[in-house]
Amino acid sequence: PGRAAGLREVALPDAAAQNGKEAGYFLVEDGGTFRQVRLRGDSRVWEWPGVYEQLVRTLLRGNAPGALSHMLDRQLRAAGKSAADLRVIDLGAGNGWMGEELASLGIPMVIGIDSVNAAVLAAERDHPDVYQSYLLLDMRRLSEAQRDDLMNYDFNCLVCVDALAADEPAPNAFTEAFNLLAPDGWVAFHLNAETAEGGRDSRFARTVHRMIQSGAMNVATQQRYRHRFTTYGAPLFHVGVIARKVRDFEP
Repeated sequence: PGRAAGLREVALPDAAAQNGKEAGYFLVEDGGTFRQVRLRGDSRVWEWPGVYEQLVRTLLRGNAPGALSHMLDRQLRAAGKSAADLRVIDLGAGNGWMGEELASLGIPMVIGIDSVNAAVLAAERDHPDVYQSYLLLDMRRLSEAQRDDLMNYDFNCLVCVDALAADEPAPNAFTEAFNLLAPDGWVAFHLNAETAEGGRDSRFARTVHRMIQSGAMNVATQQRYRHRFTTYGAPLFHVGVIARKVRDFEP
């Protein structure tokens, strides 16, 4: 279990009982007793201060935001580009951990987007002043007015990182955000390594493959990294991808 001063205690279920399958929940101390909280889709992950980062950073030793930020930084330098010129859409921004990493690269404009209200409030609490705006939006269901508003930001970088994910984002949210980018815009995202290496199927991987095959996106680099550990203690690998937009993708 891990706990910082004044925060709730967080623990993982007994590893031996999981039989090599990730538990769908973790344990959080609440009123003197440990409660099961789902890893995905439970707003208390965001509402309880410190719980998300204790879970992902401390117990699961997740490092996706750091890994993807370093990859993006290296590619920018290799291309002779400055982070100071980026206008980033941080898709599925959660509590702002990724935004903090991007700001530390010297990126002046990061706009957070998430479809969960509790995540928006968590970012204001956990990583204030990182985002120029943080928008509560479902990218899968944008109105024309919302799309026009987003176009006004003139984004040239899309980052889509989920430090807790075992899997990948909704493909149509990703392609919608991708199409907001200016040509030559940068894209940073990750795929489960098994999916990336062809060992299993995912809608997101199929979409990424079509984006590359159609010539909408060029991959600059990809790198396998340790995304986090599973709830039963095995390393979970993902493949980080840095790409450039060529043109809009029409699914």
